[in-house]
Amino acid sequence: MKISCCWLYAITKYGYPPSLPDTFRALKDMKALGFEYVELEGVRRENLLAVYEQRYELKKLCDGEGLKVINFCPVLPSSVSLDRKEREESWDLFRRALEIAQFFNCYT
Repeated sequence: MKISCCWLYAITKYGYPPSLPDTFRALKDMKALGFEYVELEGVRRENLLAVYEQRYELKKLCDGEGLKVINFCPVLPSSVSLDRKEREESWDLFRRALEIAQFFNCYT
């Protein structure tokens, strides 16, 4: 059985969404709490793109700490927008989210 630390920990401690510096801190916190498996999120455009841009540094930290990101959760409410342009942009972001999930070899 694998028990992971969900991203709600980071949100509760650092705010929604956590800044990128706080994302790095949250991952270190999760390790200090004894977790090996963790969740990571990308929230809306700005945060998801920041996670995407920092994915190599985030992976380096996780590898160094012995953490495995088993779930990447994109939070993209505009994917169900009535505005076609917003939906299309959201699907482009979703494709980036899939790249992140594949990069971390996420299970879910």
